[in-house]
Amino acid sequence: MQCQSHPTQLSHVLPGEPFVKKLDMEEESARKFPESAFKVLFYSFSWTCCSYLIVIKYKFFFHPADVWLDWKHGMAVPGDVYAFYILEFGFYIHSLYATCFMDDVRRDFWMMIVHHLLTLALIGFSLAVRYHNIGLMVVFLHDLNDVLLDGSKCLLYMKQRGGKEYPIWDHAATAGFSTFVISWFTMRLYWYLYKVLYVAGYLSLQQVDCKEGNFYIFFNSMLWMLFFINCYWFFFILKTSYRILSGRDLKDVRETEKEEGQKETTKED
Repeated sequence: MQCQSHPTQLSHVLPGEPFVKKLDMEEESARKFPESAFKVLFYSFSWTCCSYLIVIKYKFFFHPADVWLDWKHGMAVPGDVYAFYILEFGFYIHSLYATCFMDDVRRDFWMMIVHHLLTLALIGFSLAVRYHNIGLMVVFLHDLNDVLLDGSKCLLYMKQRGGKEYPIWDHAATAGFSTFVISWFTMRLYWYLYKVLYVAGYLSLQQVDCKEGNFYIFFNSMLWMLFFINCYWFFFILKTSYRILSGRDLKDVRETEKEEGQKETTKED
């Protein structure tokens, strides 16, 4: 697969480009800001919709065992849940394309590809076999982290503008990243074990017959793969946290030496 790094095209769709020009950001930040801003908008909308579904309407977030209430093979999928699934599926098709042809190639490039393919498989499979409530829980536990991550990136991109440095944006980005670290551990690791893996792997056998046709093993294997990918990324998060605690600037440690070299060349020019 031939993958390249191109400037994002989303700045021509969203009002990102005029905003970036008005703030007079550095070239590198101006190139990355629209994509991160788009992700903040999408994940905020997605997480808000998902929160409404699992906390307010169907009310199984605080009682995860209720995921399996009235579950049966071939049951009807509520219209709002189906629409939400289509939205998520479309977004991750875009994310897969963007990772290959638009985003900068980073050290976790292939893991990102695996993640997007796995996510698409989970979305499609969970809808097909009516494990959609588990799917909603997975989305809820993941999307808020992305809001905080890309929000922190946007704040960091505001640091250098018009040839001047504004430390307040750096401090804001660090605070946002700190919140992101806590939310990642709480939601993608701790809560994920209890509210997803335990519910899908153990409670499903106690409350309903989900083992039919080996779907149980296949589905839970994908859920565990997602958990291990999150553990892998948490390693990079801890490396970045160590940089901050060591008094160094907030930086994406996934950047390759080639990308770092491009940044240095830009600064020298």
